[in-house]
Amino acid sequence: MNTGYKKVFIPHLAAVCCLFAAAVYLAVFSVAVFPQAMMDGINGQLDGVGVAGVFGVALGSALAVVVLAAILFILAVAGVCVCVFGLVAALRCRDIVVYGRSDRKKRFEVLWIVSAVLQIVMALLYIVGAFGIYAAYLPTAVFAVACVALTAAAWVMKIKFFEQSAL
Repeated sequence: MNTGYKKVFIPHLAAVCCLFAAAVYLAVFSVAVFPQAMMDGINGQLDGVGVAGVFGVALGSALAVVVLAAILFILAVAGVCVCVFGLVAALRCRDIVVYGRSDRKKRFEVLWIVSAVLQIVMALLYIVGAFGIYAAYLPTAVFAVACVALTAAAWVMKIKFFEQSAL
C-alpha cells in the first residue's frame, strides 16, 4: 500500500468508527436511558393532580416518549447504515488508489464525496440532538464531533494526496 495513502485512509476509517460509536450509543440511549429519564421527569410533575388527570397525562406522555424513542432509534439505525456505506467507500477508495487505476478516478471522487457528505450530515444530526436532550446524550455528540473533525482532516489529506500523486 502506498504509504501516503495510509495517512489518508486512517482518518477516513477513524471517522467511520466514531460515527459507528455514536450510532450505537444513540441506539442504547434511545432504548434504555431516554424512556426511563423522560418517565421519571413526567412522574415527578404529576403530584397534586387528580386520578383522571394522572391517567390522561401518563397515557399521553407515554405515547410521546415511545414516539421520541422510536425516532432516536431510527436515527441510530440510519447512522449505522451510513457507517456501512462509509466503510465500503473507504475500502473501495483505498483499493482504487493502491492498485493505481486512474481510469476509475471519477468513481473514487464520487464515492469519496458521497461518503463524506453522508457522514457529516448524520454527525450534524447527532450534534443537533445534544441541544435538547439529557446530559446522558453527550457521548453521542462527542463522537459525532470527532467524526466531523476526522472527516474534514481526511478530506484535506486526500486533496493534498491527489495534488502530489499522478492518479
